[in-house]
Amino acid sequence: MTTWHLTLGLTGLALLGATLAPSLDALPPHAGPAPSADPPAPSGAVQVSVAADRHEVAVGRLEERFVTVTLDPVAQDVAAVDRPLDLALALDVSGSMAGDGKLDQAVRAARHVARALRPQDRLTVVTFSNAASVLAADAPGRSVLRALDGLLPGGGTNLYDGLDAAFQATQGPPDGRLRRVILLSDGQATTGRTDDASILGLAREAQAHGVSVSAVGLGLDFHEDLMAGVSDAGGGSYAFVDLRSDLTRVFASELDRSARLVARQAVLDLHLAPGVDAIELVGWEGARTADGWRVPLGDLYGGEARKVVLRVRTRAEVPGSTPLAHAALAFVDVQTERPAQAQADLAVEATASVARADASVNAPAAAQAQRAWGARLLDLASRAYARGESDEALELLDASQEAVQELEQLGYADLAAEDDAVLRAQEEVYRSVDADSFGGKEAIKRAKEASRAKAR
Repeated sequence: MTTWHLTLGLTGLALLGATLAPSLDALPPHAGPAPSADPPAPSGAVQVSVAADRHEVAVGRLEERFVTVTLDPVAQDVAAVDRPLDLALALDVSGSMAGDGKLDQAVRAARHVARALRPQDRLTVVTFSNAASVLAADAPGRSVLRALDGLLPGGGTNLYDGLDAAFQATQGPPDGRLRRVILLSDGQATTGRTDDASILGLAREAQAHGVSVSAVGLGLDFHEDLMAGVSDAGGGSYAFVDLRSDLTRVFASELDRSARLVARQAVLDLHLAPGVDAIELVGWEGARTADGWRVPLGDLYGGEARKVVLRVRTRAEVPGSTPLAHAALAFVDVQTERPAQAQADLAVEATASVARADASVNAPAAAQAQRAWGARLLDLASRAYARGESDEALELLDASQEAVQELEQLGYADLAAEDDAVLRAQEEVYRSVDADSFGGKEAIKRAKEASRAKAR
């Protein structure tokens, strides 16, 4: 294990703590599926596996290891889970949406959704500026298309009321519908309840009521940490759409993913064995528990594997099989609409041979962990650059580059080349472009989006 794993540096570690602390405080103590009269049943809807970056540890040596939990939702027959969709689009129509054709983009994307939905689906369009209003509701037909005509931008950005109105629009009798909200904004919350905690709390409440919330940031002036946080709290997805991209594709992707939904309200509990200490959770929001971490994951889709990486510290005292971790996933199985669970255990072999332990590389797990760790360092670099601390940002990029080299040595040259290209592009910007410029803002959002994707 290279030294930078152990010596990220005081500044970087302080940044990690400062970045994670607010989100940990905001997490509810018992996130997950609502209590049910029926106990969670073992389910094959999501395959869970857990692995360490080495198969063995050396007896008597204090070691850091990456533990990676892989969640693989099993693609199901869409026809067998063909449930009607209750979708609410919350569209920002504040004054800032007037420029660069942003409102036109939003209207085109909403029209695409209205045409793509089926007669049994339900669509609500909510617009918000200084306040929120329901523009159209119910069947996604001509009335919705007509309501989208003539929208005029103006006023401030009341994100909270827009999200709340969309959430309330999806509240109805338990008729088996998949309930989703897509929040679109190009700016900061400027009116109404503007604090992040209130907005994130509302997204969390929506997920607790079975409504998934996805967030789309348009342009370069929106609060990307808040919008990404909304998607995490709401259990949905996050997308950054620049003015050169097609917003319609993002909305179309959301519809496609809805059809592939396998599990919702997924929560992963990582229990560490006695003597194993958690150092940090990489790339996810989570809450510390007595023996590990609790990680809310939200929606899981067929064909989209997820990973959760944890850095741990352990010391084996005697040779033989040594438990490291137990992973327990709780979720609502979309096919049965019942609480379900899946579990997996991890043990490594403790050996008296240091050389043997060092050579026992688990290449697939190590590669997943290195990619997540490198992405975390890239995220920290982008935040340092945004604060105007370019030298620190470049140092963190150098540390992330070491993860790229590890990937290549592990035999993952294609992934290493992909990550290297991202780092080099960021480095060029950090050295020559002001963080408040168009290019600087775009680089920050791109880096955070890439970090998020690669860490998960």
